[in-house]
Amino acid sequence: MKFVVILLFVFTLCGCSSLSNTGQQNEDDFSKNMNSGKSAMKNEYYRAALHYFRLAKIDKPNDKDLEVLLNMANENIKKELNNMKMPEPDPAIYHLTEDSSWRDKELAKLDEHSIRDQGTDNNGDTFEDIVTQKELSTSAPDQVDYEQVFIDWRKNYHQ
Repeated sequence: MKFVVILLFVFTLCGCSSLSNTGQQNEDDFSKNMNSGKSAMKNEYYRAALHYFRLAKIDKPNDKDLEVLLNMANENIKKELNNMKMPEPDPAIYHLTEDSSWRDKELAKLDEHSIRDQGTDNNGDTFEDIVTQKELSTSAPDQVDYEQVFIDWRKNYHQ
């Protein structure tokens, strides 16, 4: 009987120890993700910041400061998308020539916007997915050329 009580006591201590370690790990993960997100925001990598803030939200779902930062990242992404320069449509895809009408060219540009906002490439990735991956893999001082990222992504777009 004493042996059973001792075993229960040992298992209880082990369980409490692992719970405190888990709590500390969550706090460390939260801090790491918050710092990474703030750094990404500072460098105007809003999609990467959103990624890190979402990871931080797993560890502290009710953090007020985190909610503010998530909203800021989302708003900046919306502004950035609205201001993002769109490349001219690829004439080979749209069968446009220099002789094509102004209307045909404008319709092609609208199609480019639609593809950017809703389309997927051959791998099933949206343009937002590709930009997020690019931002997450680019070091802070490097600048992402979003127009070139779009052109590269567009080459793999399927219709």
